[in-house]
Amino acid sequence: MLQRVFDLTHAEVRLAQGIARGDSLEEIAGGLRIKISTARTQLASIFAKTQTRRQAKLVALLGGLSWSFLTAVAASGLPTQQISFK
Repeated sequence: MLQRVFDLTHAEVRLAQGIARGDSLEEIAGGLRIKISTARTQLASIFAKTQTRRQAKLVALLGGLSWSFLTAVAASGLPTQQISFK
């Protein structure tokens, strides 16, 4: 979903998911086995694509998207087995 909404790369999505979980950039970089400088570059790209400037704003944005998505799924009336979460 993040890729389509914000045109994020796979790597940026993984980093954004870590930020949304509350992980530090160092923890995310370690978990993804990337250099901290690479994580910072990806985070800067995420900020540009989402028009945010701070991690707290990014987390709020991602949390809002999640809630909106879940609300739309619930309102659709379709069984969750028929809904693609990709």
